[in-house]
Amino acid sequence: MIARARIKHPGNPPITFEITYEPWRINPSHRYAMRAHILVDGKLFFTTGRGYPIFTEGQSTAVALLLRRAGASTSAGGGL
Repeated sequence: MIARARIKHPGNPPITFEITYEPWRINPSHRYAMRAHILVDGKLFFTTGRGYPIFTEGQSTAVALLLRRAGASTSAGGGL
């Protein structure tokens, strides 16, 4: 893990976030991914599930994450 952020009382989506990290910790030959979760009363409510690739060659440092309701099937409403 390179960095993490916790946002208390984020309000309604879209939720803007910023995660600060030490640039020296990024190794250009490695692969990195970002995941997000929303907890309600300590229970998982929304999640990205898989990690979104970040810090890859030619990719912006800005990331838009799509979270889905935890435990929801992607087959009923279509997948990515």
